[in-house]
Amino acid sequence: MKLEEVFAFEKTRVVANDWTVRHDNVFYQILKGNRPQPQPKDKVIVRTLLDGTVQIVYRDTKLKYKRIDQRPERAATNKPRVGKTRTWKPAPDHPWRRTDRARYAARTKTTIG
Repeated sequence: MKLEEVFAFEKTRVVANDWTVRHDNVFYQILKGNRPQPQPKDKVIVRTLLDGTVQIVYRDTKLKYKRIDQRPERAATNKPRVGKTRTWKPAPDHPWRRTDRARYAARTKTTIG
């Protein structure tokens, strides 16, 4: 380890699903071919040296990356739109309805005497 790397600012970041890391509102794309290659949701260390150079470190190995201007666009998913779901209503001659009507009719037939 070099002396410049000892006197540096380090922050832990999590790799996104598109292999990007965000640090100080700047996105970095981790390139393929790194050994070991971090997987999404793995933690990496973003090291900022005193001269402003940025290093991304994973398991004590410096990763190859490129700075990107904006976050990559999400792939459009063509999910079928789900309409309003209907609630199930029992038919008028359903047993649930008959028992309720019978109970109501029995209650209302009583006379006050």
